[in-house]
Amino acid sequence: MNIRRKFLSLPSLPRLSVMALPLATLAGLSTAPVSAAPIIITPTAPSSTPVTRTPSPNNDNVLLANPKDYPQGLLFPYSLIDRALSGNVDLNGNVRYANLKDNKYLLAYVEAAAYADLNKFPVFDVYTTDPVTGRESKITKNHAMELVFWVNTYNAMFLSTVAQAYPIKSVSEIKNLDTAQTHVVAGKKYSFKELRAKVLSFGDSRALFALTSGTAGGFLPSPTAVRYVEFDKRMDAAVAVFVNDPRNVSLNRIQNVVTVNPILKDVESNFKLVGKREKYDGIRAILSGYTDQRGSRSYFTTNEYRVDFGKTNRNINDKMSDSLVGPAS
Repeated sequence: MNIRRKFLSLPSLPRLSVMALPLATLAGLSTAPVSAAPIIITPTAPSSTPVTRTPSPNNDNVLLANPKDYPQGLLFPYSLIDRALSGNVDLNGNVRYANLKDNKYLLAYVEAAAYADLNKFPVFDVYTTDPVTGRESKITKNHAMELVFWVNTYNAMFLSTVAQAYPIKSVSEIKNLDTAQTHVVAGKKYSFKELRAKVLSFGDSRALFALTSGTAGGFLPSPTAVRYVEFDKRMDAAVAVFVNDPRNVSLNRIQNVVTVNPILKDVESNFKLVGKREKYDGIRAILSGYTDQRGSRSYFTTNEYRVDFGKTNRNINDKMSDSLVGPAS
């Protein structure tokens, strides 16, 4: 069975084929020459091939006086996030919140997201072709382009919120952090809880692992924004990096016990398999699907084991904090 996608509409780029766009343009990057070396972000799952991105040039021409003037859809200014996080988020997800406080690039992105026009984000129809008859039938619509926007916007707004409250030791010090409807996206106010629900509404549970939680014991941010052209790799990488960190998942084969980071309880229900009724089968599906080591993956797939939960490090993932430790203890 063959699957292909049809490009529905691109209001922001009339009469322009997506396939004709340069790769750098599709990724939302400047097409100006870049001399800096690529940055390795995270390994993909289940292979160890790294995802790389070349940083944007060090100039201020990405800033516009009017946030309404930024391009929409494919060309939304994700490079603002890259500029804000460059040097302030390391490959382990630790953040220099002091440097992000009042960061002009991060604040510019937050303002741009407030005026985003979601009608200008391309949507695809996904079709299947019957190998015998050659007839096509439409399966569903693909909104991955918009989902990229929501993931990046959540992370930008969350990092900005924590940075504005800094110095703090825990995000729990921020009053009504999860429920306050103070974050404007495309002209509408959201809470972080509502923004996560919005991300989940697109039906890709992997994206939950790409949403930073602001704690050393939670989901950690990447030093660059997500782009559509690398979306699948980045979502797989977000899950795989978390699962393959021994501070988040540890296996005791003798006792048949797997100890996991408690944050997996929050996403477990979104990974449950149809027809499965085993306790924590969503966590089991995550472990068997994203563990890199073949021996462990085989164990998680074929063996019966008990799932226990470790302790959570609720300190913020502050690059400058001496108390910063691993994601789970």
